[in-house]
Amino acid sequence: TSPNSSILATGAMPLANFDEDSITLAVAAGREALRGLDPLPNGEPSVDDEGQGQFHLQLITPPRRQFLNSTFNEIEYLRSQAGEPTIMINPKDAAARGIEEKMRVRVFSKRGECYLFAHLTENTAPGVTVIEGLYWPRFMLKNRGVNQLTSQRLTDMGQSCAFHCNLVEVEPSLD
Repeated sequence: TSPNSSILATGAMPLANFDEDSITLAVAAGREALRGLDPLPNGEPSVDDEGQGQFHLQLITPPRRQFLNSTFNEIEYLRSQAGEPTIMINPKDAAARGIEEKMRVRVFSKRGECYLFAHLTENTAPGVTVIEGLYWPRFMLKNRGVNQLTSQRLTDMGQSCAFHCNLVEVEPSLD
């Protein structure tokens, strides 16, 4: 090994304590370059044409650890561990909308709506909402699941579903 090579550390900060001047980064462009795509993640903004200007919160839908996407909802024990379906929202976003902890809320866009219980947390960035899923509609309030809100648009890479690219709004539920 050369004097400038290092073994990457493991853990939360794998590049900590590295001398910036001695690091070389090699990137294999591969298929991305052939398709005209940047081989590195570049932080492109969310694309939700149906929500631009009207809905101001980005919705992401990661899996809930008790379920595997929509699998295992039928197991009462796992549902009881998971708790009620919630939307995580930053306290500042919640306050601006009159939303309090455990309040029943309506999450909506032009695509549809679902009802959940609010969980206020600083772990969610301002402007972002998180609905861990995926509960079957029959276990959701008013039998409406989070897929009511997700786009049918396909991704540019892989032609997969673009379910992490959705703008929504959240308000206290009136019923």
